[in-house]
Amino acid sequence: MKRCSVKPNVQTYNNLIDAFVKEGKINLVLGMIDQMKCDGIQPNEYTLNFLVEGLCSSGQLDKAIELVRESSANGIVYNVLLKGLCKVRKIDEAYQIIEEMISRGHNPDEYTYNTLVVGACKVGKLDFALGLRMEMIRRKVSPSIITYGTLIMFLCRHKRGEEAYHLLGEMKSEGVVLTEQGVVLKEGIQIRHENKTPTYSRWKTKQWSS
Repeated sequence: MKRCSVKPNVQTYNNLIDAFVKEGKINLVLGMIDQMKCDGIQPNEYTLNFLVEGLCSSGQLDKAIELVRESSANGIVYNVLLKGLCKVRKIDEAYQIIEEMISRGHNPDEYTYNTLVVGACKVGKLDFALGLRMEMIRRKVSPSIITYGTLIMFLCRHKRGEEAYHLLGEMKSEGVVLTEQGVVLKEGIQIRHENKTPTYSRWKTKQWSS
Protein backbone atom coordinates (compact mmCIF):
# COMPACT_ATOMS: atom_id res chain seq x y z
CA MET A 1 0.00 0.00 0.00
CA LYS A 2 2.77 2.42 0.96
CA ARG A 3 4.77 1.43 -2.15
CA CYS A 4 1.92 2.81 -4.25
CA SER A 5 2.14 6.12 -2.34
CA VAL A 6 -1.20 5.41 -0.67
CA LYS A 7 -1.10 6.28 3.02
CA PRO A 8 -3.10 4.12 5.44
CA ASN A 9 -5.52 6.00 7.67
CA VAL A 10 -6.88 5.21 11.12
CA GLN A 11 -9.72 3.12 9.66
CA THR A 12 -7.25 0.98 7.74
CA TYR A 13 -5.28 0.28 10.88
CA ASN A 14 -8.42 -0.38 12.90
CA ASN A 15 -9.57 -2.98 10.38
CA LEU A 16 -6.21 -4.76 10.66
CA ILE A 17 -6.18 -4.54 14.45
CA ASP A 18 -9.73 -5.92 14.64
CA ALA A 19 -8.71 -8.86 12.45
CA PHE A 20 -5.63 -9.61 14.58
CA VAL A 21 -7.68 -9.44 17.78
CA LYS A 22 -10.17 -11.96 16.40
CA GLU A 23 -7.25 -14.25 15.49
CA GLY A 24 -5.77 -13.87 18.99
CA LYS A 25 -2.57 -12.26 17.69
CA ILE A 26 -2.13 -9.65 20.41
CA ASN A 27 1.58 -9.14 19.70
CA LEU A 28 0.74 -8.08 16.15
CA VAL A 29 -1.91 -5.75 17.56
CA LEU A 30 0.64 -4.04 19.80
CA GLY A 31 3.06 -3.79 16.89
CA MET A 32 0.34 -2.22 14.76
CA ILE A 33 -0.29 0.41 17.44
CA ASP A 34 3.40 1.33 17.39
CA GLN A 35 3.33 1.51 13.59
CA MET A 36 0.35 3.86 13.71
CA LYS A 37 2.26 6.23 15.95
CA CYS A 38 5.29 6.08 13.68
CA ASP A 39 3.07 7.04 10.75
CA GLY A 40 1.71 9.99 12.73
CA ILE A 41 -1.77 8.51 13.03
CA GLN A 42 -3.52 8.99 16.35
CA PRO A 43 -5.40 5.91 17.62
CA ASN A 44 -9.10 6.65 18.23
CA GLU A 45 -11.78 5.15 20.48
CA TYR A 46 -12.25 2.21 18.11
CA THR A 47 -8.55 1.43 18.27
CA LEU A 48 -8.70 1.50 22.05
CA ASN A 49 -11.77 -0.71 22.05
CA PHE A 50 -10.08 -3.38 19.91
CA LEU A 51 -6.88 -3.18 21.96
CA VAL A 52 -8.67 -3.61 25.30
CA GLU A 53 -10.63 -6.54 23.85
CA GLY A 54 -7.40 -8.15 22.65
CA LEU A 55 -5.65 -7.70 26.00
CA CYS A 56 -8.61 -9.18 27.87
CA SER A 57 -8.87 -12.12 25.48
CA SER A 58 -5.17 -12.89 25.94
CA GLY A 59 -5.41 -12.76 29.73
CA GLN A 60 -3.52 -9.49 30.08
CA LEU A 61 -6.16 -7.87 32.24
CA ASP A 62 -3.74 -5.76 34.27
CA LYS A 63 -2.49 -4.15 31.07
CA ALA A 64 -6.05 -3.61 29.90
CA ILE A 65 -6.99 -1.91 33.17
CA GLU A 66 -3.87 0.25 33.08
CA LEU A 67 -4.58 1.25 29.50
CA VAL A 68 -8.15 2.26 30.28
CA ARG A 69 -7.09 4.26 33.32
CA GLU A 70 -4.46 6.14 31.34
CA SER A 71 -6.66 6.89 28.34
CA SER A 72 -9.82 8.84 27.59
CA ALA A 73 -11.88 5.65 27.42
CA ASN A 74 -15.59 5.92 26.65
CA GLY A 75 -18.45 3.81 27.99
CA ILE A 76 -18.10 1.18 25.26
CA VAL A 77 -14.46 0.55 26.16
CA TYR A 78 -15.35 0.27 29.83
CA ASN A 79 -18.00 -2.32 28.96
CA VAL A 80 -15.44 -4.37 27.05
CA LEU A 81 -13.14 -4.32 30.08
CA LEU A 82 -16.00 -5.28 32.42
CA LYS A 83 -16.90 -8.23 30.22
CA GLY A 84 -13.28 -9.40 30.31
CA LEU A 85 -13.11 -9.13 34.11
CA CYS A 86 -16.40 -10.95 34.63
CA LYS A 87 -15.32 -13.72 32.28
CA VAL A 88 -12.48 -14.60 34.67
CA ARG A 89 -14.72 -14.16 37.75
CA LYS A 90 -13.13 -10.91 38.96
CA ILE A 91 -16.40 -9.40 40.14
CA ASP A 92 -15.02 -7.08 42.81
CA GLU A 93 -12.53 -5.63 40.35
CA ALA A 94 -15.30 -5.20 37.78
CA TYR A 95 -17.43 -3.23 40.22
CA GLN A 96 -14.45 -1.05 41.06
CA ILE A 97 -14.13 -0.26 37.36
CA ILE A 98 -17.78 0.83 37.32
CA GLU A 99 -17.07 3.20 40.20
CA GLU A 100 -14.08 4.61 38.32
CA MET A 101 -16.21 4.88 35.21
CA ILE A 102 -18.78 6.97 37.09
CA SER A 103 -16.10 9.17 38.68
CA ARG A 104 -14.83 10.00 35.18
CA GLY A 105 -18.24 11.13 34.01
CA HIS A 106 -19.42 8.01 32.18
CA ASN A 107 -22.83 6.69 33.19
CA PRO A 108 -23.16 2.90 33.27
CA ASP A 109 -26.01 1.66 31.10
CA GLU A 110 -28.19 -1.43 31.06
CA TYR A 111 -25.48 -3.46 29.29
CA THR A 112 -22.91 -2.43 31.92
CA TYR A 113 -25.06 -3.59 34.81
CA ASN A 114 -26.36 -6.71 33.09
CA THR A 115 -22.79 -7.81 32.40
CA LEU A 116 -21.99 -7.56 36.09
CA VAL A 117 -25.32 -9.08 37.20
CA VAL A 118 -24.71 -12.18 35.09
CA GLY A 119 -21.08 -12.40 36.20
CA ALA A 120 -21.98 -12.06 39.89
CA CYS A 121 -24.71 -14.70 39.65
CA LYS A 122 -22.37 -17.18 38.00
CA VAL A 123 -19.88 -16.95 40.88
CA GLY A 124 -22.56 -17.27 43.56
CA LYS A 125 -22.75 -13.58 44.56
CA LEU A 126 -26.50 -13.53 44.25
CA ASP A 127 -27.21 -10.96 46.95
CA PHE A 128 -24.66 -8.65 45.37
CA ALA A 129 -26.41 -9.12 42.00
CA LEU A 130 -29.77 -8.28 43.58
CA GLY A 131 -28.19 -5.15 45.01
CA LEU A 132 -27.04 -4.16 41.53
CA ARG A 133 -30.66 -4.17 40.38
CA MET A 134 -31.51 -1.71 43.14
CA GLU A 135 -28.54 0.42 42.14
CA MET A 136 -29.80 0.43 38.56
CA ILE A 137 -33.16 1.76 39.75
CA ARG A 138 -31.50 4.43 41.92
CA ARG A 139 -29.40 5.57 38.96
CA LYS A 140 -32.48 5.56 36.69
CA VAL A 141 -31.22 2.67 34.56
CA SER A 142 -34.21 0.46 33.83
CA PRO A 143 -33.65 -3.26 34.56
CA SER A 144 -34.58 -5.31 31.50
CA ILE A 145 -35.99 -8.78 30.92
CA ILE A 146 -32.36 -9.95 30.87
CA THR A 147 -31.75 -8.47 34.32
CA TYR A 148 -34.87 -10.04 35.76
CA GLY A 149 -34.53 -13.32 33.89
CA THR A 150 -30.98 -13.83 35.16
CA LEU A 151 -31.85 -12.99 38.76
CA ILE A 152 -34.98 -15.14 38.81
CA MET A 153 -33.21 -18.12 37.28
CA PHE A 154 -30.38 -18.04 39.80
CA LEU A 155 -32.75 -17.45 42.72
CA CYS A 156 -34.52 -20.66 41.78
CA ARG A 157 -31.21 -22.49 41.35
CA HIS A 158 -30.38 -21.52 44.91
CA LYS A 159 -33.81 -22.67 46.13
CA ARG A 160 -35.00 -19.12 46.78
CA GLY A 161 -38.22 -19.48 44.83
CA GLU A 162 -40.32 -17.20 47.03
CA GLU A 163 -37.91 -14.35 46.32
CA ALA A 164 -38.07 -15.21 42.63
CA TYR A 165 -41.84 -15.03 42.67
CA HIS A 166 -41.75 -11.69 44.49
CA LEU A 167 -39.23 -10.36 41.96
CA LEU A 168 -41.54 -11.41 39.15
CA GLY A 169 -44.26 -9.24 40.69
CA GLU A 170 -41.88 -6.28 40.88
CA MET A 171 -40.91 -6.84 37.27
CA LYS A 172 -44.56 -6.57 36.29
CA SER A 173 -45.14 -3.46 38.42
CA GLU A 174 -42.16 -1.77 36.77
CA GLY A 175 -43.68 -2.36 33.35
CA VAL A 176 -41.04 -4.71 31.97
CA VAL A 177 -42.46 -6.24 28.78
CA LEU A 178 -42.58 -10.03 28.77
CA THR A 179 -41.04 -11.64 25.69
CA GLU A 180 -41.96 -15.15 24.54
CA GLN A 181 -39.30 -16.47 26.92
CA GLY A 182 -40.71 -14.20 29.61
CA VAL A 183 -44.14 -15.79 29.29
CA VAL A 184 -42.56 -19.21 29.78
CA LEU A 185 -40.68 -17.76 32.74
CA LYS A 186 -43.87 -16.39 34.29
CA GLU A 187 -45.75 -19.65 33.86
CA GLY A 188 -42.86 -21.64 35.31
CA ILE A 189 -42.55 -19.41 38.38
CA GLN A 190 -46.27 -19.71 39.04
CA ILE A 191 -46.02 -23.50 38.86
CA ARG A 192 -43.03 -23.44 41.17
CA HIS A 193 -44.83 -21.13 43.61
CA GLU A 194 -48.02 -23.16 43.68
CA ASN A 195 -46.33 -26.55 43.97
CA LYS A 196 -43.62 -25.38 46.40
CA THR A 197 -40.96 -27.22 44.42
CA PRO A 198 -37.31 -26.10 44.35
CA THR A 199 -36.70 -26.87 40.69
CA TYR A 200 -36.57 -24.49 37.75
CA SER A 201 -35.85 -27.08 35.06
CA ARG A 202 -39.38 -27.18 33.71
CA TRP A 203 -39.24 -23.54 32.61
CA LYS A 204 -35.54 -22.86 32.07
CA THR A 205 -34.90 -21.29 28.68
CA LYS A 206 -31.85 -21.52 26.51
CA GLN A 207 -31.42 -17.75 26.54
CA TRP A 208 -30.63 -17.68 30.26
CA SER A 209 -28.79 -20.97 30.68
CA SER A 210 -25.15 -20.78 31.72
